Amino acid sequence: MRTHLGAALTLTTEDITEEDFSGCDHAHIEGYLLFNGDLMRHALQTAKAAGCTVSVDLASFEVVGAAKTELPDLLHDYVDMVFANEEEAEAYAGTSDQKRCLDLLGRCCSIAVIKYGAQGAVIGNGGQTCRVKAAPAQRVIDTTGAGDMWAAGFLYGMGRGRTLQQCGEYASLLGAAVVQHEGAALPETLWDNLLAKMHQLHDPLHRN
Repeated sequence: MRTHLGAALTLTTEDITEEDFSGCDHAHIEGYLLFNGDLMRHALQTAKAAGCTVSVDLASFEVVGAAKTELPDLLHDYVDMVFANEEEAEAYAGTSDQKRCLDLLGRCCSIAVIKYGAQGAVIGNGGQTCRVKAAPAQRVIDTTGAGDMWAAGFLYGMGRGRTLQQCGEYASLLGAAVVQHEGAALPETLWDNLLAKMHQLHDPLHRN
């Protein structure tokens, strides 16, 4: 799969204003915007000026390689949470050492997440580390969108005030669900069951 940015290539800094973030507490920005460094910086600055916390998904190891010079400053100055998979973290840190990768990302952002597919994920926060197991998947058909769905589950948990461990468990559940279907979107018929499972994990009102 090769990414095609399409209409996003026509975006300019004038297209992104504080009004776009009105009523929002959090902004999640895809790392592919790093291919346009000025636009990425403007988007981050604007989101922060609007009072949002910010998370960034590093998108691909190619993105990290292309933006490696400016990326540490952008993360440090504007980003509260960073999501990376194993390849992206290694491209950023220049090493495959898991602890070193997490440490370097954690120096820039208060929450750093590195996803390892079937091996789960590791989350760093202020020198503290927690590990999240991958949720079981009966079959793996297509991993497209797994990282995005993982981030969605994590941010859903954050919005509900869950611990980082619990957020990771929500994320793992959604990530495992999407790889069992073709494409990056889950069938609408699955959402009620998935949300019920997520609530049962950590919401006492929904436990049997």
